[in-house]
Amino acid sequence: MVTLRKSLTFITALCIWFTPATASAVSLDDLELFVDAGINYHLIDLNTGTAALDNPSNETGVSYHFGAGARKQFGESGRHFVGSRIEIDEMGDDFMFALRAIDYQYSLDHNWRVGAFIGAVSWRTGASQTGYHFGGGVSYIDLWPNVDLSLEFRFEDSLERDRLLDGDPPPDYKPGQTSTMANIYAGNLFLSYRF
Repeated sequence: MVTLRKSLTFITALCIWFTPATASAVSLDDLELFVDAGINYHLIDLNTGTAALDNPSNETGVSYHFGAGARKQFGESGRHFVGSRIEIDEMGDDFMFALRAIDYQYSLDHNWRVGAFIGAVSWRTGASQTGYHFGGGVSYIDLWPNVDLSLEFRFEDSLERDRLLDGDPPPDYKPGQTSTMANIYAGNLFLSYRF
């Protein structure tokens, strides 16, 4: 656990930078460190300019979801949690890496939190397709001691890459399109372990 805590330390800078008023008082002991493991259900909407790929364009699937991050409790009420998280998923048989630059949760009571996040994503479809990543969800805290259950919905917006690969088909119904694009809609169901 000590090694994992140290490996997550770099996330603390992201967790702290937007709470400068308390940054001087923050230590690793003030942070809630966690790891996630679960599944995602995703729908991929392609926009390649190639009719054979785009129509029908909605590919769906179920695959793994993993994450790790840190968050800090703040505010007089103690109901606000803000931090950052890294995520690894498989979407359409391709590896996806995401960074939640801002990962916010609000505690409704002892057992329930709601949250929202925004960040960036890289989807490895032979070459990196990059774009924005945002969403929100709900968490049930302490399903078992230090174990939470979360359901989230997320959107990867306009993941784009240039046509660089030999296997990229030429655009036929959008002849001027020089890039491959995709939007991804996904739901995550996962368990989190808090250290």
